[in-house]
Amino acid sequence: MAAGALAVAVARSAKAIPSTPGFFAVSEPPEQAAILVSHLLQRIPRDGSRVAAGRDVLEAAEPLWFGAKCLRWMWVTDEPEQEEENTFRREETAELRSHFLRRIKSRAAEGFPLFDPGVDQEADLLFEWWRAEGREPVQEHLVRVFEADPELITEFLLSQSSRAWSFADGTPQPRKLLAERFENIDLVIDVAVLADLVRKHFTGNFDEPEWRLDDDRAAEERILDQFMFLVSKRKKDGAAADSGDDEEAQ
Repeated sequence: MAAGALAVAVARSAKAIPSTPGFFAVSEPPEQAAILVSHLLQRIPRDGSRVAAGRDVLEAAEPLWFGAKCLRWMWVTDEPEQEEENTFRREETAELRSHFLRRIKSRAAEGFPLFDPGVDQEADLLFEWWRAEGREPVQEHLVRVFEADPELITEFLLSQSSRAWSFADGTPQPRKLLAERFENIDLVIDVAVLADLVRKHFTGNFDEPEWRLDDDRAAEERILDQFMFLVSKRKKDGAAADSGDDEEAQ
């Protein structure tokens, strides 16, 4: 069917889609392309052909994270009265996610960490793995990655930080780790486990960390303090909370 063939073609060519950061993620070209893929798949009858086409899309997706973007738009609502807005039924989406998980695990087995601070979308692979199998296997993967190369701990935290637009060159730069993203980190690796790894491999005042945005330190140093500040805040208050909320970030 033409719609299925076109959806596969878009997924296979996604590496050519510009990944220009925007103020709103949904407006970015890869997100729009994934939405297009979901609309194309909706043109295919629900007789098994649509699921087969969805599987072909996830097999063809390159870069791999584009497959995660497509999955995101294949299931958009949990509201029963709006079920028809989803490209696939719940059980079909679970089947497709399980199918896609094989590619994620294969990539992890090849030594890829599944995150990249320069490519925000890469970490979507970790969260798709978590949706499919829960935290434990994802955490095991991340601990192996961090023990093999502790510098990747800061890379991971930077990949989860919010962005602020630089006045110097107009590009988004890592700014701060928001409480919401801190809680998202806890979905894929227990933040207490990650905090222990930080203490093991880095030096700093991690028992009484400060939240500072206005210093000249490298982002890698600041992000460690921000993370440990949120760990401490959660331990004391039962929940993490942002500091410096007056700072605008994307």
